[in-house]
Amino acid sequence: MLKIKQIITASTEGWHHTWSNCDYATFFHSPEWSHIVKKYSDGVIEPVTKKILFNDDTSAFFILTATKGLKGFVDVYESAPLGVYGGWISTYSLTEQHSALIESYIIDNYPNLIWRINPFHPHNSFLKNHKKLKYDTSFAVSLKTSMDDLQKNIRRNTRRNINKANKLDLSIKMIEHQHVADYYNIYLQTLNRWVKKGEAKSHYRIEMFQQLFESDNCDFWGVFQDQLLICAGPILKSKNHVVTWLGLTHNDYLNKGINQFFYYHLIRYYKDQGFAWFDFNPSSNLKGVEHYKKGFPTTELPSPVLDSRSIILKVLQQSKIVFASNIKKLF
Repeated sequence: MLKIKQIITASTEGWHHTWSNCDYATFFHSPEWSHIVKKYSDGVIEPVTKKILFNDDTSAFFILTATKGLKGFVDVYESAPLGVYGGWISTYSLTEQHSALIESYIIDNYPNLIWRINPFHPHNSFLKNHKKLKYDTSFAVSLKTSMDDLQKNIRRNTRRNINKANKLDLSIKMIEHQHVADYYNIYLQTLNRWVKKGEAKSHYRIEMFQQLFESDNCDFWGVFQDQLLICAGPILKSKNHVVTWLGLTHNDYLNKGINQFFYYHLIRYYKDQGFAWFDFNPSSNLKGVEHYKKGFPTTELPSPVLDSRSIILKVLQQSKIVFASNIKKLF
């Protein structure tokens, strides 16, 4: 009978080895992402990933962080930090029985948990009947499709915008360190738009993007007109998967097809590099954002979020009472 034999705190080395070799892992499952968030938060968000060992000599790593509230007590667990894909990774071919054991252990032992399901996991429907599961999806392009088929399935309006941008004198390349500040100015412009629309979820300091720029698993791309950066964003890499995170366009260039031009060239690039998926990330159920992503030959993939926080804790966090001593460190 399959059982969990032991649960231990994950070593960074073992976690990294499994992440590097796991077919369905994303950058967000890496120890690097959790440690970037720890440094950015001045230790308010702490990696506590667990290695789960079974009695059949298989194992898995469950990605987990703990966020400290008042007086250092843990208030929230996340898988993974900042609302991105979480769950477990393994180099073994785990079954649904393994998955059920992991799920039961995590649900029973980590109250006040936020867990976004990884849509690329082979057993990604295990929480489907949980009463606190909120539906969401991601949109991703399968890079195993031929380039001819990918181009044929780009929607007419998206293709028109790509062609519009192609007529401009643009170059696309990885940015230099000094351009991170230029990107951050575009981010602040965009954030201001989002605030006015009531769509702003977070406000990151520039240190977050500076850390990503330094990562070997991040390609930070930009579109330039002459020497002006007009569109940019990080692409975060794992074994088979790349994901865009906050790819943004300058306010003055929003209706010129620059963003579609940007992603069209990146899809081609990462297909040539041999990756399996180009992921546009979840859209927070924003219909306009979803419509934009559907302009590319994407597949809509389920990525629901389990949020088992108590109602009282949610209210306290929204009013910033619980995190009053720490919130300035995060934003």
